[in-house]
Amino acid sequence: AGKVGGKITIGGGFGGTILPEYLVPGHYTADNGTGGTDVGSFSAALDLQPTLSWTNQDSVSSINRARDLTLRWTGGDPEKEFVVIVGLSVDATSQILGSFVCAERPAAGHFTVPASILSHLPVTTPWTGDGFPTGSLTVATQPLAATAKFSAPGLDAAYFTYAAQSVALVNFN
Repeated sequence: AGKVGGKITIGGGFGGTILPEYLVPGHYTADNGTGGTDVGSFSAALDLQPTLSWTNQDSVSSINRARDLTLRWTGGDPEKEFVVIVGLSVDATSQILGSFVCAERPAAGHFTVPASILSHLPVTTPWTGDGFPTGSLTVATQPLAATAKFSAPGLDAAYFTYAAQSVALVNFN
């Protein structure tokens, strides 16, 4: 496990170190026993369904901003989740960033981001010297509602939840 921005990454990732997927479908519990000084005892449970699979991810690396972009997937839980599609492009030279966020039902199996949206993103240019694209495309699932709300002394609100996402580094041309 690696610590990223105050959170612990327990599987997946991208860049230098990619960890094996950690959360597989099944039943999970979080239990802190008798609790501690600041947060009292709690227990929460979560049932994780098979995750969404972005089926045309390998064909998406260079995106023409003048053409519609269709993303395809299988899976996801239509009763408990929605699909989130996020695009991000940075023109490192002018330091302009553009992004979009779209949502769809898992059962749809695809979503088309129209050229009218893509055309507003800046052309992706890499940061000087690193050569990596400064654009990304993410297809993820998110729970429709609070997955497993629980309570404990010392907490105003608490949820045991998850997010599953696939990220591709891309160029928006």
